[in-house]
Amino acid sequence: MKPLVSICCITYNQEKYVEETLKGFLIQKTSFPIEILIHDDASTDITAKILRKYEKIDDRISVIYQTENKYSQGKKPLIHYLFPKARGKYIALCEGDDYWTDSYKLQKQVDFLERNEKYSLVFSNAKVLKDKGISRGLKIINKSREFNGFEIIENWTIPTASVLFRKDHLINNKFYESIFKQFLYGDIILFLILAQKGKLYGMSDYMVTYRRHGEGALLSEKNNSVKAKNKMIKHHKLMSICFNGKYKKLNYEYIANTYLGLFYETRNFQNLWLYNKYLCKKDRKHFYSINNLKINVAATLNYKK
Repeated sequence: MKPLVSICCITYNQEKYVEETLKGFLIQKTSFPIEILIHDDASTDITAKILRKYEKIDDRISVIYQTENKYSQGKKPLIHYLFPKARGKYIALCEGDDYWTDSYKLQKQVDFLERNEKYSLVFSNAKVLKDKGISRGLKIINKSREFNGFEIIENWTIPTASVLFRKDHLINNKFYESIFKQFLYGDIILFLILAQKGKLYGMSDYMVTYRRHGEGALLSEKNNSVKAKNKMIKHHKLMSICFNGKYKKLNYEYIANTYLGLFYETRNFQNLWLYNKYLCKKDRKHFYSINNLKINVAATLNYKK
């Protein structure tokens, strides 16, 4: 029987966590069939061994085992391997170090989208699990409601492991396929594209746990703060272009503040000039003489004039 939902999961060296991820899939109680599609990107630990064990246990699980790491070759496992293989009407996402805690997650979300055709995507609250335990919600949704793209960018509202979306709103979307790999955070771009196709709905239920630890590529990169900030600037510059300027004021604000952070970190006045430039792009009333800005910031940094 054709699945109604395709769960798409990417894994890489997640032997500590992937079993909990798989159990979160298998506890789902649904009135419809599902498939569980997993892409392992040539893990060098025993992640693949764990996946093979579960693949034998449940025939709904199908794993693509890579012998060479595709991410390092510029391939995006979701759009190049998993999305094309998905047979469901809906796609649910969860990476191999996050996990679902509500056994009715898929049922609740499918029921909502089946009743509300104008919505492209539904998501939920998430708890955050740090190395020392659950610390807080990723973003508290006090009341289930509709969300917009501005909220997604400003507040990082959507936990990726909580989403379910309509496959036909994304598959064969050449715009998405062409720009996805250029962004630092591809999940936000996915959500913004879906927001162009329909409405987004956030459920106040806590359905998933998002794991935050020091082993992720992006978190590791943040140790190199200058490099991370420059990538964030590129991310927002591209976003301001790709969405026809819809979010440009918010993008310019992020860019300006990031350049200011770079200035404090590097003491390079070029970054200060760029901070002023993008703040002015956001709103001309923020124009401020760069010379005055230099003097005031220099005084703050205890520079000698």
